[in-house]
Amino acid sequence: IPRGSNAQIVIRSASKGGRFRGASDLVMDLASVSIDGQRSFKHRGSSGAGPFRRFPETLPRETIGYHQGPQEKAAALVLWPLYTATPARRAEEYALRLLSEVFETRLLQKVRGEMGMVYSPTVANPMPDDADQGYMAARLETAPKDLDAVVAAARAIARELVAGRITQEEVDRAREPLIAERRQLQAENAAWAGTISAAARHPEAMRELTGYEADMRALTLADVKKAAATWLAREPVLSKALPESLRTAGGGAPVAAGQPTAH
Repeated sequence: IPRGSNAQIVIRSASKGGRFRGASDLVMDLASVSIDGQRSFKHRGSSGAGPFRRFPETLPRETIGYHQGPQEKAAALVLWPLYTATPARRAEEYALRLLSEVFETRLLQKVRGEMGMVYSPTVANPMPDDADQGYMAARLETAPKDLDAVVAAARAIARELVAGRITQEEVDRAREPLIAERRQLQAENAAWAGTISAAARHPEAMRELTGYEADMRALTLADVKKAAATWLAREPVLSKALPESLRTAGGGAPVAAGQPTAH
């Protein structure tokens, strides 16, 4: 959030409303943020402050911040907003999860195998139900001199995925570890206890726990390609974190301390 933006913070009891998981008693939440006259966070509901993140319709193209940590490190987030997950859209959510695994594997192969770098890029795909808007994001950490090349690699792979260049073998390789992970979860008492507790309010929880493998195996290559074409075609948000030593504006002029730069 740029310095000087109109921002309001609300702290309230989590027990007073909204849907929460875990034992948090208090919630701190951005009630509103205005940047260049545009509201940048939206909330569920028609009244009161809501706790959930929403991406604005018009996304910033690129933002750059500066860190005071190790000067040999830089990072970037290449992010595509998705939608707010609900049980009714679970099949689409599972297709996106497979897509994120394919994306991550291909990005790792590109960076390490073809570019000869030792970095470990990841692709995140959080999709909480009726809460924060979901997203898919390539998370990159490199030396400053390599950051732009790795960002370009992530963008290029996203374009390949949008174009449908995904194989059945890639989907199968992504699917099996997810199914194995869920089988292990089903063997734990905590998973069953949590599901039984949630089932009173969310009857679909029990079916999802027991039917995950069948649901995942029902997804086709076409489903994953559709997810890529639908959600990765949009220009992503690019956020960079560069070392303080590289803080410049317009090719060399210093930027005021603590002030992120947007392009």
